[in-house]
Amino acid sequence: MIKHIPNILTSIRIISIPFIVTFFTLDRIDLTIIIAIFAAITDYFDGLIARKFNVKSELGAKLDAVSDKFFAIGLLIALSIKYPILLISLFFELVISIINLFIYYKTKKTKSLFIGKIKTWSLFLNVILGFISYFDYKFITIMNIFLIITIILQIISIICYVERLIETNKLSKSIV
Repeated sequence: MIKHIPNILTSIRIISIPFIVTFFTLDRIDLTIIIAIFAAITDYFDGLIARKFNVKSELGAKLDAVSDKFFAIGLLIALSIKYPILLISLFFELVISIINLFIYYKTKKTKSLFIGKIKTWSLFLNVILGFISYFDYKFITIMNIFLIITIILQIISIICYVERLIETNKLSKSIV
């Protein structure tokens, strides 16, 4: 039974997205934040449990990567309702996801770049600032500054992932 807990926790992030968007749309920010925090905590515990009980799996790694991306996109969709400027970041996040799908299709591997991890931290900090700005509009300037930083990191990530995709295509052509 314990071997399924990490994947169940990971799946909670995906399942939480429609609830987060719906409650945010209904202006139930309290429920939105509670669900988002609970879902975010699952990201910590899924990996911890998988490592502690040695129940890591290829499926779990793929599911974790997909759920992290869906969760980030879901939070951006919700916040874009109040702050349409975040649609720019949402667009770039979708572009990154599509490029990563092509890379996975070619290599059958999920591997984040270091710049991608920094971008993700910046993105989540931006999301947190978006929720804080909901209650205190003074934080909107800080959110916008981090939005610019996040977009720059997203563009750098896109360039790096495109380079990886090009390398992958060159390698697959040289093998054939």
